[in-house]
Amino acid sequence: MYYAVIVGKTPGIYETKEEALREIEGVPHGCCRKFRTREEAAQFFVSREAQMLRDSLAGRRYYAVARGTVPGIYTDRTEAMEMVTGFSGARLRAFPTYEQARQFLLSEGIEDEKSRVEIREGGAAPEAPKNPETEKITGIIEGRGVFHAWTDGSFAPGKKTCGYGVVLEGDGTCFEISGTVQEGRKDSLGAEIAAALRAVKEAKLHGAVVLVLHYDCAALADNEELRAFCREQAPDLTVILVKVRAHGTDKNNARADALAVAAIKRENVWQ
Repeated sequence: MYYAVIVGKTPGIYETKEEALREIEGVPHGCCRKFRTREEAAQFFVSREAQMLRDSLAGRRYYAVARGTVPGIYTDRTEAMEMVTGFSGARLRAFPTYEQARQFLLSEGIEDEKSRVEIREGGAAPEAPKNPETEKITGIIEGRGVFHAWTDGSFAPGKKTCGYGVVLEGDGTCFEISGTVQEGRKDSLGAEIAAALRAVKEAKLHGAVVLVLHYDCAALADNEELRAFCREQAPDLTVILVKVRAHGTDKNNARADALAVAAIKRENVWQ
């Protein structure tokens, strides 16, 4: 059996009941659930249901502005109030979970689109997921064994050289990895695949149970080489893909891109 500690001293996946109970002992609203397999526990740990449970137990509130200066979902009450103050016909409601707030906005005729409905944390809104697999993600999930990787690839047609970059974070550590593609396809997609494969390898090496892989190449989502590698080489690692906007505001994605470009430059210097 495997135990997903949702609220505890160190949230994460545990292999024994004794470990899980120690993690929630003395923690207000400590919570864990039992699963038959590691994969089931990991999938639940990063699911929307688990995030809603965390929010509910923590007493967090989501403020849905249906009519206001900027309609959307807010976690800061002061900011939400600013959106409706002085606005004729303003409509604002508070909910214990994000999902309830989202459903309220939908019932008010506001479509669930990134441009109109956003989760705002102190003014900054994360990019809305477009891949169905990422619908589980409502924010950055943290916990023991949960790693996040940002990957990117770069291709220099004139040099026929591909570089990749990876930023890997988890369990209180951060790694930056870069290199050039030595085998397989050597083009833009090949560079993206190489970055993703390296992220999976490194996450597995460092004991990850869940890897949330942030990528900016749309073709990577349905890439069979990546899927096959995860099935065969990392069967105990749950990999969740999260699409981010290329050359957007994600600092880690920008850093992965810079690492990929730097790898090509290093290769050219040595040639």
